[in-house]
Amino acid sequence: MLNHSLEKTPLQILIIEDEESDYLLIKRYLSTFADEYCLDWINESKYALHHMLDADYDACLLDFGLGVPSGMELLQKAVASRWKTPIIILTGREQVGLDVHALELGAADYLIKGEIQADQLQRAIRYAIARKKGELEKDNLSTQLQEALAQHTKVLGGFLPICSCCKKIRDDEGIWNQVEKYLRERTEITFTHGVCPDCSTKMLSELDSPAGPGKIVSLRQSSRSSLE
Repeated sequence: MLNHSLEKTPLQILIIEDEESDYLLIKRYLSTFADEYCLDWINESKYALHHMLDADYDACLLDFGLGVPSGMELLQKAVASRWKTPIIILTGREQVGLDVHALELGAADYLIKGEIQADQLQRAIRYAIARKKGELEKDNLSTQLQEALAQHTKVLGGFLPICSCCKKIRDDEGIWNQVEKYLRERTEITFTHGVCPDCSTKMLSELDSPAGPGKIVSLRQSSRSSLE
């Protein structure tokens, strides 16, 4: 879901928990916040994945100690299926490194049941939803930018026949074109002309040479004579 503001209620929460006592405890914790949550409970993991992918939720509380598939297996399958709902892993006992492993697999948070308080659980749910919403907005922006670039950028591919002397490019009709003209007609490139350092040095050396200015003078004189 994740398409509404956190100020709007109720939030749709999926609880996947095989122990009814633990589910009732979670329900009691969240019931202290009036009508902010609407809960769905699944107590058999074999039906969980289908239900997860077939419905929209704002958050999912997933028990680690399920049967087959386990909570971690469900987490991996949900992430691999690109399920957009943030998943909070719940476990009855602390295991070294398990929290980090769960987060690496894509869990939004990792909570130990015996240490959970009502306000802590609510905060974890709210934070998970907010983080996931930010991630989705970032992904959507990235997709939009890629689509915009694809629409405004033409990509050239294959082999280009280019003259080794004048560097003109032959198009599909056999016409030889300047590089600037060829690329301008086939891409969104806009050329700005300047003089590179090597060419600048060459031009200045020609002007400074004895023959350089003489040529310029003779050309001016020749054109003046023709006018007369």
